[in-house]
Amino acid sequence: MREIIAKWAEKFINLEIVGLAFLLPLFFLPITVEFYEFNKLILLSLAVTLGALAWGIKAALTGDLGIRRSPFDLPVTAFWLASLVSTVFSDNYLTSIIGQYARWHPSLFSVTILTALYFLVSWHIDGKTLRKALVALFTSATLGALLIWPQYFGANWLGQDWSNRPTFTPLGSPTILAVFLGAVSGMIGKEIFTSQNRWVKIALATDLAFFAATLALLGSVPGWVAFAASVLLAILTSPIETLRNHKIHLAASFGAALVFAIAVLVPPLFGKTTFLNQDFPKEITLDLGTSWSVSATSFRQKPFWGSGPSTFLLDFTRYKPLRFNQTQLWTIRFDKPFNEYLLSFAEEGIIGILAWLILITVVVRETVRRKGWETLSLAGAVLIGFFFTNATILTAGLLMFAAGTISPRTEPGAGTNMVKKGWKYALPLLVILIVGVLELVWVYRAYTAEYLQRRSRTGNSLAQVYSDQVKSTSKLPWQSSYRLSLSQTSFLTANELAKKENPTEEDQQQIKQLIAQAISEARVATDLNPLNAGSWENLAQIYRSLIGVAQDAEQWAADSYQKAVGLDLFNPLLRVGFGGLYYQLAEYDLAEEQFRAAINLKPDFANAHYNLGRTYRELGNKVLAIQELETALKLSDPQVEGYEEAKKILDELKAK
Repeated sequence: MREIIAKWAEKFINLEIVGLAFLLPLFFLPITVEFYEFNKLILLSLAVTLGALAWGIKAALTGDLGIRRSPFDLPVTAFWLASLVSTVFSDNYLTSIIGQYARWHPSLFSVTILTALYFLVSWHIDGKTLRKALVALFTSATLGALLIWPQYFGANWLGQDWSNRPTFTPLGSPTILAVFLGAVSGMIGKEIFTSQNRWVKIALATDLAFFAATLALLGSVPGWVAFAASVLLAILTSPIETLRNHKIHLAASFGAALVFAIAVLVPPLFGKTTFLNQDFPKEITLDLGTSWSVSATSFRQKPFWGSGPSTFLLDFTRYKPLRFNQTQLWTIRFDKPFNEYLLSFAEEGIIGILAWLILITVVVRETVRRKGWETLSLAGAVLIGFFFTNATILTAGLLMFAAGTISPRTEPGAGTNMVKKGWKYALPLLVILIVGVLELVWVYRAYTAEYLQRRSRTGNSLAQVYSDQVKSTSKLPWQSSYRLSLSQTSFLTANELAKKENPTEEDQQQIKQLIAQAISEARVATDLNPLNAGSWENLAQIYRSLIGVAQDAEQWAADSYQKAVGLDLFNPLLRVGFGGLYYQLAEYDLAEEQFRAAINLKPDFANAHYNLGRTYRELGNKVLAIQELETALKLSDPQVEGYEEAKKILDELKAK
């Protein structure tokens, strides 16, 4: 009986691996704030926990832990240790443990789950399961590619408001889809070489051509890089004779893709129309130069262990170069650099880079030494793709899957025979049960909180929004983003009550409580993440709105702006906000300093010139006021809001 249960536990683990290979890329749920990464991480964590439980049961019943050594044990463990050490010395422990909100990876939690996935795959997968998992991956990639086509041309195949955009894909973004398609293409090529069935070869060749056509449609550089790396690795690791025997299939696949690419790309060169969606949005990423500048500065501050996982947002606001203000994206606070290796350089320092170097070295060594590593092209494509994009739960999971399948078991069900008994073989099961219960409690609280947050952002009633956010914050009190949302909602609710013509005494009391809560939640957000300039800016805006209502609100607002400016020194928007506070308080000399600072940071910032012109008018300096207002109008589009007001003020000054 024990042997039967052990075999079923082994089957369950391998079934999970196949299921994840198909489901993880496509899995999303629209009931949380972030549909994709969060749900994929939750799915993966539950699957890994159940798989670990099955492993513990098998070990307890058979007296055999089933541990198999792999060349990737060291680099994967090094990654986890680097993440752990970096978290211990992180600039913000909570963010490093659970991840940047709406990003989630990399974090100590996500890296731990991915590490567990690797060992689960490495210790249990057999040759038969690997074949099924590859088919599942190919099927998932094909479905992902098929689903993007109608979206690309304006169709909304789900018919929902949240899916009504050309970039919608269950994978999360067109870039993630493109990297996924590119990374699995090499394995499809390998299957074409090894399959003995003619129709299977034709189907696979068609699939490969379809992937290439989809990449041409999306125009994703990371996707093309992954595709080229994957296919090239598949070709270079195949015998020359095999390539000769399958040259027709390869020529047909690449020929079809080339014809499609020419049909897509060439017509515009001759003034002809193309069926490409010219309004297809491109993903916004931080440029390489700024990424390097921020990462290098962060590295100099903490060279050994970096600023901590998921803290690049804090690095960006503190260390971005002044030249960033001259780019078109100067208003954005980026939480990821140009690529994954620069992210590791900033967040994990030397230990993170060493972990990557160890992994890449092992991949190269095993490529040379080992024949028959079926997922080599997948691992290589992901690693090379990370030079052009950042890791996600899916791409990091693909890398762990590829590393874990380097040497699958030759016999299904190996390791399920009774070896010996002993209480020590039940210890893993006990540990897994304890850790699993703790994890399930955390997952339940986190998912409930996310569900309530999502419901609050789609609700029509302000009272219901407030109630949902209070419940959400109580479920996950250490999430600073929830605190910020509740702070803003509390203030809005107080404003709505204050608009009543004849507020009752109860209404007035509730307004006071809501204002106090808005301040309290904003303060807690700054306590949870004291290096986040956005939290201090939010607190400053709330205090500024309470001037004349709450005692010393103006001083608290100024102090909060000062801290925000200290954490985001080169941000012109913060300077304009700070100057606006002093202008509101009629402290025009101090307002002038802040508006002038904004102009020094960004000379073509029309709003800063406009506010400085108004300030000079109040200071009685007519000449400078006219000069600044004229500059503001020259830099502004006549259609922009406030243009006519600025022109009116300028005309009035000239008429005097």
